[in-house]
Amino acid sequence: MKKIYLLFTISLLFSSCVGNDKFVLRTSVGKINKVMVVTKASNWNGDVGKEIKKSFGELMVGLPQPERLLNTSQVTPNGFANMMKVV
Repeated sequence: MKKIYLLFTISLLFSSCVGNDKFVLRTSVGKINKVMVVTKASNWNGDVGKEIKKSFGELMVGLPQPERLLNTSQVTPNGFANMMKVV
């Protein structure tokens, strides 16, 4: 039974690595330590935005000067769709 399980696992691993998928992850663009939040302005200016800014905007510990963990910015869904069109 163990041999069958081992054979099945090995064949599954080898068969899963074969493929001609054209999908490739794109490299990230933008500045380091920057997060863009896609939401409506009303959410960003309300409680949701405050919590996001508080969570991502914490100060890093151990640095000689105050520096935020991540910089956050907001863009509307329409603005994001226009900005991220694939050419």
